[in-house]
Amino acid sequence: MKKPATLMSWICVILLLIQTGNVYAELALQSNTVYDIKTATLDIPNVQIGNNFYCSISLKRDEQRWNFRLQDPLRVCIGKPSTVTAFYDLPTRTLSLPEVVSKNGQEQKRFVAEMIYLPALDGIQLVLERAWTLEEGQQSKLVYSREKQFPELPANRWVLISESLQNWFRQGHAGATFDTKRNKIYVFGSDTHSQNWDNAIHEFDLTTLEWITHYAPAPEESYRADESGNAIAGTDRLLPWAMHTFDNIIYDPKLDAVIVTARPNHNYKAHEIAPEAVIHPTWIYDLKTRQWSILGDREQTYPDNFGGATAYDSARDAIVTYRKGIFELGPNRMQWQLATEERHHEIHYNLEYDSNMKAFVVFGDFHGPKEGVWVYYPGPRVGTSGRWQQYSPEGDKECHANEALPVAYSTFLGKFLLMPRDHQNNLRIACLYDASTHYFQRIPSADLVTEQKMNYMMVYDPSHQVFLMVTGNWKTPIKVWALKIDETKIYRHDS
Repeated sequence: MKKPATLMSWICVILLLIQTGNVYAELALQSNTVYDIKTATLDIPNVQIGNNFYCSISLKRDEQRWNFRLQDPLRVCIGKPSTVTAFYDLPTRTLSLPEVVSKNGQEQKRFVAEMIYLPALDGIQLVLERAWTLEEGQQSKLVYSREKQFPELPANRWVLISESLQNWFRQGHAGATFDTKRNKIYVFGSDTHSQNWDNAIHEFDLTTLEWITHYAPAPEESYRADESGNAIAGTDRLLPWAMHTFDNIIYDPKLDAVIVTARPNHNYKAHEIAPEAVIHPTWIYDLKTRQWSILGDREQTYPDNFGGATAYDSARDAIVTYRKGIFELGPNRMQWQLATEERHHEIHYNLEYDSNMKAFVVFGDFHGPKEGVWVYYPGPRVGTSGRWQQYSPEGDKECHANEALPVAYSTFLGKFLLMPRDHQNNLRIACLYDASTHYFQRIPSADLVTEQKMNYMMVYDPSHQVFLMVTGNWKTPIKVWALKIDETKIYRHDS
């Protein structure tokens, strides 16, 4: 490849790991890595491992494919992990890499990169960290459009798009929601049990692929009741108590806010600190001001929603929560109304809205799975009784939901993706559910290895038409995965 006349010197450390059985070889060395946008080529010079292995890595775009020359399994790290991810598929020997355009129009850039072999996906992940102009070492920020920033994904495989250690960790009792206005995931919730006090909003930005925390968690000594008996916390701002949120955190497009309908029943120490806090309200987090407030009239009775689930009804512009019956919050967002006391579940389930069917589908239950799928068809007006109906789905029987599982609805597919847990193999198996035909379909290539028992952190991104899932725990990094489904390319292992 023709190299520019002037090169900025970049010294980096490459860590090469080559697996032969359980033996790994390591070597630290210097290298210059140059990506030339004109020729669409990324070159990593020859590197030597030990005395007898040389590796030359070259990525060359040929129409819509990249040719990739690399012995695998192999891991190459240049610099630190970062934010822009592309996925290399070993069976097809192709790599998806976003185009790059510099802010000042320079065409040639140098990248710090990381290539990681992912045996579970039979692929290599390439991460580009940052870029510089090649003129006198002047630093220049990259500008990405939303479509080009987000990695192009192979069909029907979960792809790791972010892995990081933060000063907080993902918790099994916490939940997540997706902000369709800003393309962001918000995580809120705590395992509590007198051991964790995380009541902060954690945000993952799909345009930067980075996490930020909006504010620090409140100290436990700030837990108290207000003059009305509402459970509140915080020293310099009003905050809810740390709590299990389960599937009780949603994005409300009307208020442009995150709404939390959960209750802190298992924050035992907080109840000891503030026994006078007898009201556990619905909380609203304004995303413009980043401030919490309590919903509506403080004299109202809030739904007892511990372990329940909540969803947004786009047809009626209503918030619907399900635990001890169905409660609904109308377009004025002021007062909960009881629609029906009928219920068919205990706790640890998901309530998801099907915008095509204009109905709510419930997945999972305590000590599930249970036979059949329950669907709730809401009444014509907020607060009026709807109708429950149980169905016996056809298709792949292993898809029946157990409990505390990731579920999300795709407005593009008109179907749900659910990931029930295969306890024997530490897997979450991927399944589509069509509520119009009551049919389960397995997606074996989208199974994901995980030991985590509870996960309420799968959302759907309609702008990229992908499912997103957050994984991790107190001893592992926080990972964000992306999955793009192509129904024409779903194949069973036994077919």
